[in-house]
Amino acid sequence: MYTDIPSFTKCCFCAPLRYGLLVWAYFKLVTSIIIFVSALMWILSFIIFVIIFADAMVFIVLVVVTLTIILFDIIFNLVLIIGAHKKHTTLLRLYYRYGIAHGFIITASALLFIVYAIASVNDPFEESKLWHKIVIFASAICASMIIHTYLLILVRSEVLKLKANSQFMFTNHTVDPTCVMQGSNDVQIINKDIDEEK
Repeated sequence: MYTDIPSFTKCCFCAPLRYGLLVWAYFKLVTSIIIFVSALMWILSFIIFVIIFADAMVFIVLVVVTLTIILFDIIFNLVLIIGAHKKHTTLLRLYYRYGIAHGFIITASALLFIVYAIASVNDPFEESKLWHKIVIFASAICASMIIHTYLLILVRSEVLKLKANSQFMFTNHTVDPTCVMQGSNDVQIINKDIDEEK
């Protein structure tokens, strides 16, 4: 069965597509920077706890992987902003491909966090607070993925719009094309336009 990804002409059904895309990109960049800085400060404050307890190393590895993902998100958000400002389809397509991979990586890392949270508790079925936290975390990840998917559809729509609006033309720079043929008698036959003969 063939299905097509929807294409939008407006962002949030009211703003122009490119300007709305830029607003989303700047918002995503600011939130990624805030999350990166707060996670970095948080991990630095728990470095003594990690040195004392060797069991926390798995948690630190997960946090470092998350920090790496957020750092790549900051870099590619800058690519999105530059591509949207300059109407550069290659940069927008690069962000689109990254966004698809980023969605899969975020989903996989969220699943790893949930598995780690369940595995770190002795009796996970007796911990009601644990399941409450997992539901909140999973809901936040689902909401984030919905917004991320909408942003990717907007990027795809902008790429399609820029491709459709490109002014590709073939220009013939010769004003009066002529055909020259030389025979055995060195006589030149010149073909000119029909308008000149009339």
